[in-house]
Amino acid sequence: MGSRWMATLAGVALIMAVSLPASGADRESGKKVYAQKCQNCHGLDGKGSATAEKMLKTKIPDLTATQPSKFSKAERQRYEQRVRTVLAEGKKPMPPFGKSLSKEDQENVLEYMEKAFMNGGK
Repeated sequence: MGSRWMATLAGVALIMAVSLPASGADRESGKKVYAQKCQNCHGLDGKGSATAEKMLKTKIPDLTATQPSKFSKAERQRYEQRVRTVLAEGKKPMPPFGKSLSKEDQENVLEYMEKAFMNGGK
């Protein structure tokens, strides 16, 4: 009876571990960081700010145009790595945030952006 109980607990733990985000990202913290660091250019809705585009004389990417849920696992991993790289290293005119934001904050922003804007905000 004890081994069955342990096997059941192990199964439940495995299901819980698989269902949680691998990064342990905190969407609410990501939302706060996004509001402080990203929203002025990328907009409240993730579609980009026309004012910022005029000021910076560049097209700001529409974050809602990306559909990671339609990517293969490998495509999604490459996409997320590109976003992490741009977030950390910047991409003119966007400044790098690798030194001003912790890795945890960067992951939280990524999680927030994916859930709030990408895949129709789902």
